[in-house]
Amino acid sequence: MLRTLLTGGPVIALNLLNVDQKYSGPDQVNIAAMSMNAGEANPRLSDAGSYGEYDYLADSTDRIIYGTVKGDNLPYIGKTPFASVFNRSRFWIPDKDLLTAEATRNLSDADEGLTSYTFEKGNLLNFANVGTEEISILVFKPASMPGYEVTAESWFGGRENIPFGWIRPYDNISDYFLQVICVKGNWTNYPVLSTDPVWKGFFDKKGIKKDRINTFMSAEGVTVLGSWSGCIIPDFIDK
Repeated sequence: MLRTLLTGGPVIALNLLNVDQKYSGPDQVNIAAMSMNAGEANPRLSDAGSYGEYDYLADSTDRIIYGTVKGDNLPYIGKTPFASVFNRSRFWIPDKDLLTAEATRNLSDADEGLTSYTFEKGNLLNFANVGTEEISILVFKPASMPGYEVTAESWFGGRENIPFGWIRPYDNISDYFLQVICVKGNWTNYPVLSTDPVWKGFFDKKGIKKDRINTFMSAEGVTVLGSWSGCIIPDFIDK
């Protein structure tokens, strides 16, 4: 039938998905905000307590960082309407700018009116799960970035050409790269994983062991949905 229709002109498909778009409605997805500074905690989201993931470290590590108590959800995971992270002008396309805007709205310290939320007040590294299965996200600095172990001053041809003030002239360009790995399933119950006969070699009570990440990704029972390396400098161009 499709071949017959194409002989007479293009075929336009419309996705008429009917979802509730209220922030208190039933059609919500998880949204996570992560810090790009290893010395700072992930930003706390305002809806983490009402819709998020159970925090197995709420009465230990996260109690020190966030002041959580046993039974709390992860402070940096909240909720947003499913439709809010999609550009729906024609088709449903996930939109990174809409995701950033929703993370900004969700920040607990953004207590002004919605019209005042701007990207300058927001968080730059955010994730949303718009699928139907649980996922776990690993974010860390790559072990090595051949070709990028040069200073920003050298890379841009002088400190006057460095495009952003937060890029320090004597930092290596490799310092501004991140690796993101998406794994199927929920891998956040560290107290259990750290004592499991199979997984204790990969996890301790605080989380995954960084020197075991590559081995973990290839372990039986682990499904890697994607792995990406990229630079956090906006509009960064490879030489």
